[in-house]
Amino acid sequence: MANKTRTYLLVEERLGKSLSRYVTAARRQTPKRSWNAIARELHEKTQVAVTSETVRLWFYEMEKDLESGPIAAKSA
Repeated sequence: MANKTRTYLLVEERLGKSLSRYVTAARRQTPKRSWNAIARELHEKTQVAVTSETVRLWFYEMEKDLESGPIAAKSA
């Protein structure tokens, strides 16, 4: 993500760890957690309301990398 929004930074601060790592781990699980599930978890943990679409847009590039990376190649 090139520009972190204020909401992104607030969620990350309240989460107490890298939001990128948190989302990456969630999306790498089998089965991978949905954007809806991740958004709900973030709200529960941080009390910051974010939509699944917001989270998906924040990590759009990361998702493309996960789908085309070495982990994806092994499962193909």
